[in-house]
Amino acid sequence: MIEYNPYETEQPEQTDYSKIANECFIDVDQKIEMQPIALSLGKHEHRGVMYDTPIASYGDFFCLIGASKSRKTYAKKGIISSYIGGNAPEYFPSLKGHGNKDKVIIDNDTEQSKFHAQRGARQILDMVGSKYEHYMPYEMRSLNHLDRIGLIKWQLENIDNIGLMFVDGIADLVRNVNDLDECNDLVQMLMSWSKDYNIAIGTILHINYGGIKATGHLGSAVTKKAETVILVETTDGVTSLKPNLTRNISFNEICFEVGSDGLPKQSELITNKGY
Repeated sequence: MIEYNPYETEQPEQTDYSKIANECFIDVDQKIEMQPIALSLGKHEHRGVMYDTPIASYGDFFCLIGASKSRKTYAKKGIISSYIGGNAPEYFPSLKGHGNKDKVIIDNDTEQSKFHAQRGARQILDMVGSKYEHYMPYEMRSLNHLDRIGLIKWQLENIDNIGLMFVDGIADLVRNVNDLDECNDLVQMLMSWSKDYNIAIGTILHINYGGIKATGHLGSAVTKKAETVILVETTDGVTSLKPNLTRNISFNEICFEVGSDGLPKQSELITNKGY
């Protein structure tokens, strides 16, 4: 068992705020490059030039939200396989990974049994078309929330060259999704992890019944701080990915269906922009 408290927030007795101030100060005359894109969905035009539309950047985190059994995990499979590449564009031509050469993908599942988590991991590799040695899936269902956080910290500290990390689902990293302090501390961890290790982190959250608001204070805190919030909805067997909230230019909604082979595949592209 891990014996430390990951929510410990006490400051050291002697903190050098002069150093912190220098690190946090924004020089308006300095040229600061945009965070590099980790994942894009479709393209957009700007001043006559077509650009990839970012949904996730290195150094930040994003979130998939949706009702129970709305195929959020299938959407995750499409995103991870597209980040890896290979044959994935045959399944999701609008999704694309960037800066991903030899990058490690950590796929943490907190809900499914080992059997179902393994089946999902195999489906990701089926979409890629080959075994990708840097794809590392983990099943955390039997762990308590503190040990899940502890394992994630261990991954970050001991696995080199991580590009993308998923936590499916993030609510299992807290004891109570309505505990303000606990949830705020977890969101601070997401912001720190993504920045300190310069990785893209994907999370998954449930929404309240009959609405599109993520569950509990955790849902509010995550969606406020996330770079992009993608709404996953399924109607009559067709699943849509919609731009719910984003700091970047909004992406075009896309749809996918799950074939007889059990793999998600992008279907008709919806052209209305925004949500």
